[in-house]
Amino acid sequence: MTTIYIHGVPDELYGEIKELAAEDRQSLNAEVLSIIENGLRERRLLKQRREALAGLRALRERIGNTGNDSLALLREDRAR
Repeated sequence: MTTIYIHGVPDELYGEIKELAAEDRQSLNAEVLSIIENGLRERRLLKQRREALAGLRALRERIGNTGNDSLALLREDRAR
């Protein structure tokens, strides 16, 4: 397993991580690893969402407007 040393951690941030570790009854090392893992998971999820959105936009451009404007259809239905 690799070891990472982090220099220049602000005292306030260190204190906050230390408090979180105590609340979770984990070591400081385990808490930092958990924070890193959660951050990476969130970044991956954000990347997947952006890619999915880009794919949907590309699909919309390819197929264009199908003529089914849901708002217009709702208004038309309510007008009856």
